[in-house]
Amino acid sequence: MESLKVILDYIPCAERTNIGVITYGNTVQLYSCVSSEASSVYMCDIMNPFCPLPKSAFMFNIVKERNKLESVFGKISRLYDGSIKTSVHGSAGSSAGSAIKLAIDSLKGYTGRILWFCIDIPSLGYGSLTSRNNPQLYNTDKERLIYTRSNIYKNLLDGCRVGRVGIDVFACGGREMDLATIGAVANDTGGELYYYQQFNSLAYSLLIKE
Repeated sequence: MESLKVILDYIPCAERTNIGVITYGNTVQLYSCVSSEASSVYMCDIMNPFCPLPKSAFMFNIVKERNKLESVFGKISRLYDGSIKTSVHGSAGSSAGSAIKLAIDSLKGYTGRILWFCIDIPSLGYGSLTSRNNPQLYNTDKERLIYTRSNIYKNLLDGCRVGRVGIDVFACGGREMDLATIGAVANDTGGELYYYQQFNSLAYSLLIKE
C-alpha cells in the first residue's frame, strides 16, 4: 500500500483522475469512505456480479480526496496483513473474474484503466477457469490445448473496447495462472501483461518491514 501512495504523486492529470479499489478472494470487496473513515462493502453474488455502491462512493479524486484514498489504503493494509499467509477473510479460491466484471461495469460511460493484480487462476464465480495442465498431453499433438486461450471473457472485453477501457495485468505467482487467457485480457484491450515468476508476497512484505 505504501507503494500505491507514492505512485499517486506521479499520475498525470491527477486533478481529473479518480481511483477506486476492489479486492477479491472468495468474495469481492469495495471500499467506501465517509468523512475520513474507510469501510469495506462485500459483494457476495460472484456468479452475477454487480456494483453495490454508486461510483461516487468508492472512486475518489487524487487531488481533492487524497485523504480518503489514503484511508482506503490503510484499511486494506489492516485487513490483508502481509505477515500472515491468509487475510482475515480467509482464502478459498479466487473470484478475480467477478471483480474484473464489476470494475468494467463501473467504468461504463467513462474512459479509464484497470490494473489487475492476480496470484492464481480465477477459480470462482464469473469467468472462472479450470486447470488445463495435463501432463498426459505433453509431447503429443494435443499439447497445444494447454496453451490455447479460453474465450470466456470475450463478450466482456468487447465492452472494454467500445468504452475505451484498458486492462493491465500483473501476474504475480509461481502457481498455474492460465496466462494464455489472462494475458489475452490485456492484449485485447490495449493493455500490458507483466509476469513476475515465483513472486513471493510474504517474503516481499517482510523485506519491506525491515
